[in-house]
Amino acid sequence: LSLANAVYDNPSLPRRKILLSTGGQNYKPPLERSKSAPKLSAIEEDAVAEEIEQKRLLDEL
Repeated sequence: LSLANAVYDNPSLPRRKILLSTGGQNYKPPLERSKSAPKLSAIEEDAVAEEIEQKRLLDEL
């Protein structure tokens, strides 16, 4: 609440900093963490397939 009041008390502080502050009031723990949830990983790009697709698109023009 004090940060919200800082908008009016201290206008030199950017509003986005106040709204995005990492205080305890803004923290929301995850609702549920499932161990069976898929893990995020890097997406591998297939350069050969991409080249073939580009050539096909150019041939259509």
